[in-house]
Amino acid sequence: MLRGYDPGAFRGRTYILNNLEYRFPIYDPDRGISTLPFYGSRIAGNLFLDYGGAFDALDFDDIRFFDQGDIIKADQLHTGFGAEIWLSLIIGYAAGLDMRIGYAYGPNPNAIPGGKGYFLAATAF
Repeated sequence: MLRGYDPGAFRGRTYILNNLEYRFPIYDPDRGISTLPFYGSRIAGNLFLDYGGAFDALDFDDIRFFDQGDIIKADQLHTGFGAEIWLSLIIGYAAGLDMRIGYAYGPNPNAIPGGKGYFLAATAF
């Protein structure tokens, strides 16, 4: 999934997805309320840049470098960027729960107009 675009916006049997992320700590509380069996472990930030797409066959003749101010210009590949806040919790004194609250924007006509906020919660398996 390319952040900043609707799920399934690009289809094909093959995909390319590159991510560049800068993650940084904001606060490490590592504590909870009294003896309740959950507590906050870490709050972190993430700035990201996604580049990729999905297709049946990549048209290599369509890829142009340093064209019209773009470093790489290809109609089948798209860019998305944004920021996230990551919250890490410990539940039951052992199980981890990671939550992400973010905003992504795609500077492309296929992208969600005005960008999109999102929330994701997951556990390690």
